[in-house]
Amino acid sequence: MGTDMRAHVLQLLKSYQDRERKIALLHYELLYHAKIAADEALDCMSFGRTGDSRSGPNRISDKTPCTAMNYRELADRLNIAVVNEITAELVKLEDAQNRLCYYVSRLESRQAAVLQLAFFDGLSWYQIAAKLSVAQRTTHKIKERALGNLAWMYQYMAGIKGNGASPSPYRHTMGTKDSHGMGLQGHLPLCYH
Repeated sequence: MGTDMRAHVLQLLKSYQDRERKIALLHYELLYHAKIAADEALDCMSFGRTGDSRSGPNRISDKTPCTAMNYRELADRLNIAVVNEITAELVKLEDAQNRLCYYVSRLESRQAAVLQLAFFDGLSWYQIAAKLSVAQRTTHKIKERALGNLAWMYQYMAGIKGNGASPSPYRHTMGTKDSHGMGLQGHLPLCYH
């Protein structure tokens, strides 16, 4: 297994909190994004040409209804494009986050706990060691084994599917071990959005 995959996994863990913030922002924007309002723009349109003798103060151009319809259609298309863009980014980030959480949940319980406390919860190595009642050096050893196992999972799935896609989190593998010697306890993912 290459160091590239290990570095990739470490970067995913380090950027976990950043992805969480982005996901929250995208959820908000998806629900409350500033929509392009056709009515507001139509109110600002000039309905007559100044200096034209044929246009009186209350005369509306024959082209105004067509322009208004075109603008409404454009506003609708732009609103749909914004929603699609937000949704695509949200799906990408949530997929990465869900995959990471699922893979961490498949680790041996101490490995999963160390990674969650360090990267998901943001505790220091000193705090983690105290919480787990182990030496700080031991937490680093556990972290290194966990990184190796996570890198193996990502590498394995990248080889099978060609894109690093995760197995279904609903597949139950209670009490079994894979060929890498990792326990597959069948417990729920450690993190939720």
